[in-house]
Amino acid sequence: MNTEEESAEGKDGLLSTASGIAQWLLAEEKKWQEQVRMTRRESELLTTTMRQYLNKMDERREERRRRKRGYEILLTYKPDPAVEAAQLEEEMRNEVARRGECILRTDPSYHLTPSAVSKLRQLIGLEELMLNLRSGFTKKLLLLRDEKATLCKSLNVLLHRIREINDVMKEENTRSADVHLLPIEMPEQRFAIDRDGLDAFVRQRQLEKMREDLAKKAQRGFGADLAGTQTSAKNELVTTVTSTEKGEIQKNTSSQFSIFDTPSSGHRRGKNQTVTSIHKASRGYSTAVLAAAAVRERMDYELRVKLENVKLTEAEEEEQQMERQRLVAERKRLQCRVDSMMHAFDQRLWNLYEERAEVDADLCLADARSLLMLHEYQILLVFRQKDRELRLQYEETKRSREERNKEMVELQKGIGEQAALIEKLQEKNKAFRHEGEYFIESNFPAEHVPYVTKVFLRQIKRRKHLGDVASDDDDITSDDDDEDVNEDDLWEEACPSNCSADRWQEVLAMREKRLDYVDAISEGRRRQEQMQRRIEEHKQLSEKLNNALSLSLQAIEDFKGEKRKQLNMLHTLVALRCSQVQCLEEDEKCPDTFCRDDLVVVSNHALAKLRHRIEELAEEKRDRRTNLKEMKMKLQQLQRERLAKQTLHAQWEEKVYEAMLLKFGRIVNLELLESISGCREVEELKERLRMEELAWEREIRKREKKILSLRETLQSRLVHNTHLLHDLGDQEDDRQEVERSLSQATQKVVSRMYDGSNVATAEDRRNLKFLIAAQQEEIDALQAEVSLLRSKGGYLYTPSPSFPA
Repeated sequence: MNTEEESAEGKDGLLSTASGIAQWLLAEEKKWQEQVRMTRRESELLTTTMRQYLNKMDERREERRRRKRGYEILLTYKPDPAVEAAQLEEEMRNEVARRGECILRTDPSYHLTPSAVSKLRQLIGLEELMLNLRSGFTKKLLLLRDEKATLCKSLNVLLHRIREINDVMKEENTRSADVHLLPIEMPEQRFAIDRDGLDAFVRQRQLEKMREDLAKKAQRGFGADLAGTQTSAKNELVTTVTSTEKGEIQKNTSSQFSIFDTPSSGHRRGKNQTVTSIHKASRGYSTAVLAAAAVRERMDYELRVKLENVKLTEAEEEEQQMERQRLVAERKRLQCRVDSMMHAFDQRLWNLYEERAEVDADLCLADARSLLMLHEYQILLVFRQKDRELRLQYEETKRSREERNKEMVELQKGIGEQAALIEKLQEKNKAFRHEGEYFIESNFPAEHVPYVTKVFLRQIKRRKHLGDVASDDDDITSDDDDEDVNEDDLWEEACPSNCSADRWQEVLAMREKRLDYVDAISEGRRRQEQMQRRIEEHKQLSEKLNNALSLSLQAIEDFKGEKRKQLNMLHTLVALRCSQVQCLEEDEKCPDTFCRDDLVVVSNHALAKLRHRIEELAEEKRDRRTNLKEMKMKLQQLQRERLAKQTLHAQWEEKVYEAMLLKFGRIVNLELLESISGCREVEELKERLRMEELAWEREIRKREKKILSLRETLQSRLVHNTHLLHDLGDQEDDRQEVERSLSQATQKVVSRMYDGSNVATAEDRRNLKFLIAAQQEEIDALQAEVSLLRSKGGYLYTPSPSFPA
């Protein structure tokens, strides 16, 4: 024990200098490094048990990896429920699309909101559709008419060439006549007026005037019939001559036209010459014209006979034959071209005829639909007033409910604001109350503080300035409250004795301010309660409005059902083809009328599809039954295999349970342990870390022992220093006692020197004050030293300050 104490004292003496401390630290560092090297060398040499443990851990990890891989391969064959659900949904969609889906108007799932406005819009839309159909077909017809006019011009050129070839070949062909548009094909020109029309109108007016003159002559009496007969004969002659001359002139003029003259121009010239001949007609002139015409015909006939009797040479005949073959080929080519153009136009015209038939059918169906919609519109007009009333009632109820909800939200917001305001006022009131109590304690004597505090906290009745009605109510309530006031509260407030009146008035003013806070809090709570009552009222009213809204919706739905019922009572026209009518009765006779209730409109194609679908369903049923049998057999086999595997699994579970109880004493999750454990390198590092931790623990225990010994040494030194300080304090007390005795003796001597005079000068008084202050400071310093010594803490002694004499 003595040796240890001596070594400790020697170490303490070594640590008393800076060089000794450096040497000690260097030695400790070397020791620590040596221990670290030894620990690392030991950690590198693993034990045989640890190595076997790591090898087993690697084997189990490899087995777990193979098992996990097997599970993954097995799970790849597991069917996906999402994929099967998607396939089933796709099959259902295809089945519905193939089967078709029809929702009748009487079906509850058929939602329809008929109204007069919507029905009128549908009717207008249908009329627009019919107008578009008609206008579209009219446009196509006009385009085809314009195409026909252009085609007629092209065909007339070709037909004119064919006529020229026929004239050269002296053949007649009726197919070479010009083609023109009929007047009915140009309805836009019904009111157009040209020169020909005006001439025809003039001739018609002249004939009408001539008939009127003849009628007047017949009314004059004797000789009028003869005049009328002569006039009629003359008119007949003039007409005959005119027609003959017209034909002759047309014959002459037609031979003078070129191939570029149109038939209309030739016709116009003939008409002009006819009109001129009518004005020049007379008996002598007509005879001359007839004679000239006869002579001309005779000369033409003689010339024709002479030309026919002229004999041609072989070359001329061959050339004429070649020319004839060329003209025949050209005529055939032109005729084929004309036929192809006409055939193409006829095909387009036939397509337009078919389109017209479809348009007519569509227009017929649209007319029937329009008539049905008109009847529906008339029915809806009858229900329009009630529909409007129900809708307005529903909208008004909904608007009232929304307003009540908005007011409830605003009131909830107001309640929150009032709560926040009340909380702020309470905080201010609390702070002001503490301030008032502090003011009372600071400015009033202690014996009067309870009374003044009671006056400050007293609740008094005050008149509220909230209007006439509020003031009347307040007066009434104040009278009622005055009756309930106890006699103990009836005491007068008076300023206590030995107290300032200004401070008393300040206390009363502060009480008024505190009462203002209290009144504000009460008013906020009253408003909060009023808002809460209004919220309850709004909630009740909102419930009533919700019930009314539900009733309105129910009434609207009932009214819609009534409207749908009335609309469903209307008869609907269904367009059918002859192929769509089939009698399924025994005699297979067509009914007399189709306006019967036992008829169903079904197409043959739909019947064939249904029959084919029935066959498909039968075949599908057989296939599914076969698949069901196979799947049942497979399911039984799988169940047997599953039962065998479950039995084997239960046996292994029992073996594993017994092995765990024997080895660990409890059930341990080996998978979790193996998954938590790391690799071989990690385990080696963990073992090295464990060795390092053991070395550090040994080092920490050594350091703790050293710290404990140093702490004991420190405690003993602290006790020793405490005793020394106590001795020093006692000595200081003795010194102060001596100085006090010396100062008293000095005062006595001074008082004797001045013959006991009690009058002190200003300087004496100042010195006395300095002395008192210095002694007071010394007393405080000594008290602080005593307290420090009692606490056994550190202490720094400071000498007492010197004061002037």
